Amino acid sequence: MATMKLFIISILFFLSPFHLSAQRLVISEIMADPTPTIGLPDAEFVELFNASDSTIHLSGWTLFDGSIRLLPAVTISPSGYLLVCAIADTAEFTSYGAIAGVSALSLTNSGDKVAIRNPQGISTDSVIYNDTWYRDSEKMGGGWSLEKMNLEMECQLASNWSASVNPNGGTPGFTNSLNGFFEDTSSPILIHAFAIDSTQVVLVFNEPIDQSTIQLISDISLPQPHIATSVNCYDESGQKLLLKISPPIAKGMVGQLQVAEMADCSGNSIAPFASTKFGMCDSIAEGVVINEVLFNPLEGSCDFIELYHGGSKTISLMDVSIASVSLESGLWEDAVEVSPDVRFLYPGDFMVISECPESVKNQYRSSFPFGFQESRDLPSMNVDEGKVVLFHDGTPLDSIYYNEDFHFELLLDRKGVSLEKTHPDRNPMEPTTWHSASETSGGATPGLINSQFTEMGNSLHVIDLFPEIFSPDNDGYNDVITFFFKDGVPGTITNMAIYNKKGATVFTHRKNKLLSTQDYFSWNGINDSGELSPPGVYIAVVEVYTLEGETLIEKLGFVLAKNWER
Repeated sequence: MATMKLFIISILFFLSPFHLSAQRLVISEIMADPTPTIGLPDAEFVELFNASDSTIHLSGWTLFDGSIRLLPAVTISPSGYLLVCAIADTAEFTSYGAIAGVSALSLTNSGDKVAIRNPQGISTDSVIYNDTWYRDSEKMGGGWSLEKMNLEMECQLASNWSASVNPNGGTPGFTNSLNGFFEDTSSPILIHAFAIDSTQVVLVFNEPIDQSTIQLISDISLPQPHIATSVNCYDESGQKLLLKISPPIAKGMVGQLQVAEMADCSGNSIAPFASTKFGMCDSIAEGVVINEVLFNPLEGSCDFIELYHGGSKTISLMDVSIASVSLESGLWEDAVEVSPDVRFLYPGDFMVISECPESVKNQYRSSFPFGFQESRDLPSMNVDEGKVVLFHDGTPLDSIYYNEDFHFELLLDRKGVSLEKTHPDRNPMEPTTWHSASETSGGATPGLINSQFTEMGNSLHVIDLFPEIFSPDNDGYNDVITFFFKDGVPGTITNMAIYNKKGATVFTHRKNKLLSTQDYFSWNGINDSGELSPPGVYIAVVEVYTLEGETLIEKLGFVLAKNWER
């Protein structure tokens, strides 16, 4: 009788929720895109690892890949691997160890959710992967698996996954080629926030946050009179927190919130006084312009388009799209949403749109990850010239024409160098609006103030210039001189020429140019012969005519200096 009782107790323990919770299967490898094959069968698979101390019987367990797949009643030993594939592909994997065939597998190449669930429907592991996890553009094209590097880590971190380095393209049924190559020592980062209504704000981090580390009163600061009343996970990723606040925020308000003491699930604390803007979206979009463009990137990097918000309304980037414009027909082509997920652009902010943000970050000094948005299908940009349009719900916000000839003429290598606006408010169709990013900036300034940014003049003259001393050496400091035409009237025409101190014409701006009521022109020191003018004193003679017959001739002196430290 005692033996029978012991047997019954043992069975009850085995079937108890406590015992089942101790049975942990981990998703350790994913082959989502097996074609073209490198050295493995041309078939999708998911590899599972038994991270518990006991044998797991898979009767009643399921794999989720967008559909629920019932696993066969097989067993997996402690620290053992099990390969899950479609029943039709099991014969291809007989040499790779234990196999579990399911009705089918359907893994999206660019990204999907995969989860393993016990008989109670509880997930013991889940992964929402995407193709940026390969960290290699060639391997992203197919034939390589994604491997989890640290199988003991329960946090779901994108940085814990990468493309296999095994020459066969993966390691199904065997220890991962990247096993043990990852340790989480990085602090979590608060990237951005947005309000979904007047009392709920979503905080977005770059990795999952351990909710047990959050203390509302001490860890979340809001502008008075607002206070945090509760915080919970917003979705299963753990990277988004839903913050409820009181009293309600007003539409149009943009506030600054601050978090402290929070930690990720590895125990790394967030940087002190991490903060971000928050507010509700406005229905009106205005003031957003294209401020910088890289269309001839370095090897291993990508194009990018930088936006700047000079308006006063908060804009949802889900409603903003970018398209290329045919130079022949003028038609918009390859339009794509700036952000597939909720992302707000607040007044005064930059946003960099790229297919490979991390590669751009590695090439340049930047604001990454702040002010960066990944776009999988950014319209392709020719390396010589092109047009790009930015629009909101079909209404254009800004459009630009770029040309490699807009670069600084003496730049020896234009590859990897962006074109920057010298001021966001300048006419994007005026070639002198654009200038090569400085050499000292590294060739681009994604998410940061442009290296060639020039302040507007503030004198009372109709025509002004800035700076009075400039040095066109592409070091990012006063590389161009800008002439400002202010308070004009429609129909104003200008002629302009630059002379050296001997009175010889050095540079002639195009004649009879029709001006806007406020217009700008920049000179980079290159003369009419295509050579850099020597240091010295120069005079710009500007003639302004109106249709009413009024004439203004103004002479403006300035200095072209040489940076002797270079």
